[in-house]
Amino acid sequence: MGVPASDEDGYALPYDDPDIGDPEGLLRRISAWFLVDDPKRAGPRLSSGAFSPASTPYYGMSVDREAPMLADGHEPVAMAREARFGLARLTAGGVRATGFMVGGTPQPDNPYHADVWWQAGQKNFPKKKQKALLAQAEILRMPR
Repeated sequence: MGVPASDEDGYALPYDDPDIGDPEGLLRRISAWFLVDDPKRAGPRLSSGAFSPASTPYYGMSVDREAPMLADGHEPVAMAREARFGLARLTAGGVRATGFMVGGTPQPDNPYHADVWWQAGQKNFPKKKQKALLAQAEILRMPR
């Protein structure tokens, strides 16, 4: 993975990274804010809002790449950093099949960081696409 192209303010431009293979896991940290009561279940469930983009330019959804994290000897669930956060796992191929781009965007404090982008310049992910991400997500740990 190289350094992604960025704009004059340093924000990564949306791109699809060929170095992130379709089987690779993408880990999404999830706050308890996205738990909703579901009368059809015995307890809460995740809202599709857990798969929303950030408010930064280009509106990427923050994830971490699982493969390099594992290669460096890190446990993915520990990536949630705080016990109150949950963790969901998507695959790059599933995300791409839903119409998104996946690109590595390493940060100074997180070399595993990546972004998921819908269409450049679109502030929100379509609700249907958020629901598709939720449906394909493997919940590794529920938020508390």
